[in-house]
Amino acid sequence: MPCAMPGAFFYIFDIMENVSQAPTRNRYFLTLIFGITTFLMASCGGGKTIDITPEEIDAYVAEKLDANQLYGVSQSLRYSKENETYEVVEYIQDDSVVLYVITHAMEQEQVNRQVFYKHGVPIFVDELVSSNVADLPFTQRRIYMDGANVLRSEECSSAFEDELQYIDFESVSVDLDDYDFEKPKRALLQQDEFALFFEEFIIIPPQEYLILENEESGFNVALFIADGDDHPFLMQLKDDPEKYRGRPVFVTHQFIVMSNIERMLFINGYFTDEENAAEVTE
Repeated sequence: MPCAMPGAFFYIFDIMENVSQAPTRNRYFLTLIFGITTFLMASCGGGKTIDITPEEIDAYVAEKLDANQLYGVSQSLRYSKENETYEVVEYIQDDSVVLYVITHAMEQEQVNRQVFYKHGVPIFVDELVSSNVADLPFTQRRIYMDGANVLRSEECSSAFEDELQYIDFESVSVDLDDYDFEKPKRALLQQDEFALFFEEFIIIPPQEYLILENEESGFNVALFIADGDDHPFLMQLKDDPEKYRGRPVFVTHQFIVMSNIERMLFINGYFTDEENAAEVTE
């Protein structure tokens, strides 16, 4: 929807004044116009924005990628479903998100996306799309924004990934509605489509896994268990798996490499539908 509304605030104030002065039979009509106008303005400018230019964004990104920068780092679970995986790494400074690194693998393409934030809003997307079906399988796309509006968007494509650095970017049109900027946080917090529910244990001697699922979204995780007989939460689940199947669970994890295979190691967990739920793990 186009959002060029010069003088919109003055227009609203004028409507409000007319409503107060209009005869009773006309007030309903003017109030309706006021409501519609307010809705349109909210639709156009609902997202928080900051005053920034593409050149300033480039400087900010270069600063944040400097090797001397220090970050707090959090890594989501690796969520899987048929022919799809999704995971996020979050980088934080001064209690504010600076960067999400997102890996989203699907049947026909994989997207490696970096989303930079400033003052709590997304300002830059740098993504590499690797396709199994496109004539030019590798595309790099860069999107500059002020938090809610595109300032500049460009991309380049090649048959070979290592050639992208030598190809000039060309301006392209993008729709920010295609980018769910809240999805990485939901993955980190295990919320909504990433909320998890106990399903079962799978034993492949000598390995054992805790399986959690979200039936609605189809996502699931398999957590490697190193000390299942010593952890109170896992022991509780094992005592009566049928009783706890379908209960909402929050887990913490760590990625480890064992026999050259990366695994998600279960660290801790608790039921989220109990009061003082975290106490279950103590």
